[in-house]
Amino acid sequence: MRALLLIALLFCGTAFAHKPSDSYLALSINGAEVQGQWDIALRDLEFALGLDSDGNGEITWGELREKRKDIETYAFARLNVFSDQKACHLASKDFLVDEHSDGAYAVLRFEAECGGHAPTSVEVAYSMFFDFDSTHRGLLRFERGGASQTAVLSPERPRLAFTAGESSALAQFVDYFREGVWHIWIGFDHILFLLSLLLPAVLIRSPHAPPLSGSPPGKTSAVWRGAERFGWSGRPLAPGKMTDKNGMLAGWGMGTAQFHAPMFGAKARAVLRPDGTGLVETAAADMGQGAWTVLAQIAADSLGLALDRIEFRSGSSDLPDGGIAGGSGHTATAGSALHAAGTDAIRRLADIATTDRDSPLFGAGYAGVAGRDGRLYVRNDESRSESYATIIARAGGIGVEGTGSGFRNPEDAQRYAMYAHGAVFAEVKVDPELFQMRVTRLVGAFAAGRIINPKLAESQLLGGMIWGISFALHEEAKYDRRTGRIMNADLASYHIPVNADVTGLEVITVHEDDPYVNSLGIKGVGEIGITGTVGAIGNAIWHATGSRIR
Repeated sequence: MRALLLIALLFCGTAFAHKPSDSYLALSINGAEVQGQWDIALRDLEFALGLDSDGNGEITWGELREKRKDIETYAFARLNVFSDQKACHLASKDFLVDEHSDGAYAVLRFEAECGGHAPTSVEVAYSMFFDFDSTHRGLLRFERGGASQTAVLSPERPRLAFTAGESSALAQFVDYFREGVWHIWIGFDHILFLLSLLLPAVLIRSPHAPPLSGSPPGKTSAVWRGAERFGWSGRPLAPGKMTDKNGMLAGWGMGTAQFHAPMFGAKARAVLRPDGTGLVETAAADMGQGAWTVLAQIAADSLGLALDRIEFRSGSSDLPDGGIAGGSGHTATAGSALHAAGTDAIRRLADIATTDRDSPLFGAGYAGVAGRDGRLYVRNDESRSESYATIIARAGGIGVEGTGSGFRNPEDAQRYAMYAHGAVFAEVKVDPELFQMRVTRLVGAFAAGRIINPKLAESQLLGGMIWGISFALHEEAKYDRRTGRIMNADLASYHIPVNADVTGLEVITVHEDDPYVNSLGIKGVGEIGITGTVGAIGNAIWHATGSRIR
């Protein structure tokens, strides 16, 4: 049963909990004076009234001021205050804007004219947004004589009465508890969100898991960096609000990117030659992604040699097994083997030098020396050094060979989640008459461990994002129902993007140190560019049109 649940979790989509619609209403009674303040989210008012007059995706103070009368008329028609069962007249005093943690709110300050006497009881009748959002809640704070009461207004309880001297902290707690539980229960997204958090913790328990520490990711995270570069905060929340100068519907969308960081078995050999150059070998394949360039860089670094001072051999089956070239695990696998082989060769060379009384490195021990630029140095005294060629020549002129394997510590694999992650932000344009869709801008930000070659990594990530465009808008396999054969089995009829379909792509790589994924901290960049792009495009189409693709 546990295995089935784990499989089901692996194939589940990402779950999100949404921000509910709410407003904040405060009433304060001081003698015969009844003062009020009402904070209403601009996102809700935009949906109800349409505040963005020019449709540019931004609600300015000027646009808000122009709509002040409409907002006040709309709001006060949905709020009634009664003093001792007699209706009070609500008169606006100030119109402001305030920034809450979840966005901007219009602030209506008002006074309730209730006949000039101190009320014994006050009743509030509230119906804001109930006509189109049954989940909306009004959070009410009632203050009188230094005492404060809170309550929740809902379609089920739109009227609440407060009487002098009657206040129960327990009743307020029960009210909020009931509303909180109900809000979670009515939303499938909340249930999925809780399941995605709780089920893995229940099913996969680790008594050795380290305690949580540190602060949550902030402005250096991949999601934040991508959002900032794209200008995500400037979008209108409601769909169908953006058009370009040609009348095309425009929309923005974001998709979470995540891909596991696998490792396969691999072996490698490294030789320090008598002339001080290096030879490194592994049977790795290069399908065009630049693997041989990156693997040669790793090999040269492990030997402490410049790239032009090594010979890199690969692509032949008589060489040490380089592992699988795929699954976003090739560089991590073969690279770890090459690193281990180079490190082993340096260790063997250091053993020769530090036990040779004629060497300036004598007595330093392997841990006390480091290889750099074709020489071994004593770590705490770099005046003591010797070239590889000199050490090998004095030892008889025979090259020094090291071997290595690429593998992951099984204990780390059990204890830690190992993924590359990030986010993709998309802009689409949709023809309102023909409904043709084009992706006009993509920004992807990815944290994929240690990036060995930024240019090659960026190229692979761009390729993945283009593949995501293809996945979302172009590709479709057609089968003959009679024979089961694929009907569009060539590039003439199976659609993929061409240069004209790909504009405005940008990749951001975010530095990430992962000490557990492997000895080099490398993760893959082959597939992760695809994973977030498809969702970002789908969400952008919804934002442009208001229609969700299923």
